[in-house]
This record gives sequence, structure tokens and C-alpha cells, in this order.
Amino acid sequence: MKTIRLFFFAAAMSVSAALSAQTYEVGDYYPDPDVNVDDASAAAKVEGIVFEVSEDGKHGKIFSLKEGSGLKWSEIGGADYTDDENDGQMNYDIIKVLEPEFNGYPAFQWAASLGEGWYLPAINELVVLREAWGTTNAKRKALNKKIEAVGGTPLSNSVYVSSKGADASAVYYSSTENPQKRNKIMSLSFNSFSDPADGVKKLSDSAENLLFRAVKTF
Repeated sequence: MKTIRLFFFAAAMSVSAALSAQTYEVGDYYPDPDVNVDDASAAAKVEGIVFEVSEDGKHGKIFSLKEGSGLKWSEIGGADYTDDENDGQMNYDIIKVLEPEFNGYPAFQWAASLGEGWYLPAINELVVLREAWGTTNAKRKALNKKIEAVGGTPLSNSVYVSSKGADASAVYYSSTENPQKRNKIMSLSFNSFSDPADGVKKLSDSAENLLFRAVKTF
């Protein structure tokens, strides 16, 4: 029995060491960048796509394969003071203190439903995500193909607006509230290849049919 326990302990330590030694690049699958996407069981274990990494490649952030849509940021209105522009986890935690089950905050509730560690990105995290998606249509199509290969929803730079009968720029909402107008949320148009500030918008927190991606650190 002691030998069996030692074997499993050694195996667990080996797996832990392998994970700690793993390095990533932007655009990699997480946690296994070399996953065989033709193996359905292996592809199902992909948690997200890396969009930011540390200098040593061992730490960073991933974005979710799933996309939230048709959700309101808030059904409550008023000031929430989620002012952090760089760390969406801080904003997420503020809402969680206000409403532990995220009642009245459908978008945050959606992010929580993805599991431990997922949160709505701050506006500057969205900017980094858009940059990681690519600055040309070719690069964006390549990453979207990678997302779809493991059953995810591709990122979009346009959405169909039936009332207008035409495509409109896809705007992804952040968790960052506009400190000048508390009922406005910092959002980012993904129909842009320009400088980081391009496409930043301040839109209503009670609008419907908004687009969301969740992010997570590793």
C-alpha cells in the first residue's frame, strides 16, 4: 500500500512540475498548447486562448471560448464604482460584495457560471485582447479558426442588427464603469485595427444584446 501511495505521489509531482515548466505564447490553447483538436475528448479540455503572457511565458491571461450575448450589464442602475481600467478582477470583486450571487448583474452572473477564476475584463484588458486577435483580417480569421476547432464561438468585428438591416460594429463590454457618468460602461469596438484608444465607447449599462467575453489568469 505504501508503494502505491508513493507511486501516485510521484506521478502527481511529475504532472505539477510539467505544468510549472510549460510556457505559452499569445494565441496558444490553454492548458495544453499542443492539444490534438481532432481528439474530441482532448479538445473538450481546452479552457481558453492565451492573449497575454509574462516575459518568461509561464503566466498570463486567457479569454473564454464562450461568448455572452443578449445580456444586460446591470438591471439595477446607479453607481457601482467599478473604476479599475486594468484589472477586471477588482471590478468583479466589487460587484460580488454588492451582490454575492450577482443578482441584477446578468453579465457578471454569466462570467461566474463559467467556473472559478473567470471574470469580465477591464477596458484595457479588452484592448490587449483585441490586439492579440490580430491587426489584419488574415490574422483574425486564423485565430477564429483556432477557436472554432475546439468548439468555441469566434470573435466578431461586426454583428447583424435587424432593425437597421445591416451589419454594425461589434462592441464588447468591459467591467469598467465610466467615472464621469455612472450609468455608462467602457466598451470597445472590435471593428478596428488602429491605436489602443480607437473604438473605446461609453455605452449604457442597461442596454440589451451586448457582447461579452470572460478572461482568466494563469
